[in-house]
Amino acid sequence: MDKLLEKLEREYIGTNDFQLRQILQEFSIEEIVNHIMQWFEIEWTEAEYLNYADITTIARDFYIGSNLTKQERNQYIKELKKQGYFNVLDKNLYSKDFAKCCWTIYSFGKFSISENAIYLETAFENFYSKNNPVLSVNCLHELACLNYKKAESYLNKLNKENSLFAKIILLLYWRG
Repeated sequence: MDKLLEKLEREYIGTNDFQLRQILQEFSIEEIVNHIMQWFEIEWTEAEYLNYADITTIARDFYIGSNLTKQERNQYIKELKKQGYFNVLDKNLYSKDFAKCCWTIYSFGKFSISENAIYLETAFENFYSKNNPVLSVNCLHELACLNYKKAESYLNKLNKENSLFAKIILLLYWRG
């Protein structure tokens, strides 16, 4: 098992204490992101508990919950982009696994990077709005949290549409 995962198992996983900044004492940002990307490629057995949600939570918590300096946060995001982290998330927006899609939408939103809203926009326009009201609602909520201008236009369009599907999306959105 790799050294970073051992450290996380001891000090983070299961406790969710969000004290991930301390791992910078042993690992560079590049190494941390490299480990995260490698974890996506591992086929975890049922006995092992690190799964997609765990990996994305670690990546997200390191960004939002570890008291990184502004410079470190910028460096971390730059490294995530460089190593293709957001591209992995993008692919998982279209997974057949409903929970994975939900978690991916949530992960994009929690990073609070407005330029990443394009991934959610594309998924909403080309996939969710046509066939999945729950994922549509999740996507619209995260787009709204990102202050994405098109979110309001999507809601207006749905409001004008006279279909049961649009009404379900709006009902779920406003309840939510």
